[in-house]
Order: sequence, then C-alpha cells, then structure tokens
Amino acid sequence: MIILNPEVIEELRKRRMSGENPSALLHYLKSQCPDNGGLGLMGMKYFREAFDFSLGQVLSIPGWASGEIPDERIDEFLLPEFNRKNL
Repeated sequence: MIILNPEVIEELRKRRMSGENPSALLHYLKSQCPDNGGLGLMGMKYFREAFDFSLGQVLSIPGWASGEIPDERIDEFLLPEFNRKNL
C-alpha cells in the first residue's frame, strides 16, 4: 500500500499553479521517491490525488517512469488533461 505525503501533494499543486509542465512535476516526484522502481504507480496515485485525475488520464505515467515515454510526449499526453480541468 502506498501512503501519499500531503506535503508532496500540496507541492505538486503549487508547482502546477506556477506553470510547471507535467514532466517537471514528474521529475519532482522522482526526486521525492525513495524507490524509483515504484515511481510509475506512485506517480499515478499522486496525480490522481493532487489533480483529481481518473485512472485513464494517468495511464501514461508508468511509461514515462520506465523511460519508454520521453518528457515531450508525457507533456503532450497530460497537458490537455490539465487544460480540461483548468489547472
């Protein structure tokens, strides 16, 4: 079971409100992750909690965490989701 840190959730929200792209938010999460092996699942959970995303909206995060999806592509996948929510 992954326990989410409320301070990390708040920091993600602040960074997004400051205009950071999804890839920058994920790099921040990576710096906070004690076990990079769980980054894909953890990233999904944090984005769902911080931004009220559905599971379908965050399915590309594990691909980024594994290196299969570069920063530019994750931004292309996730920026429209942020825009739909006016985030």
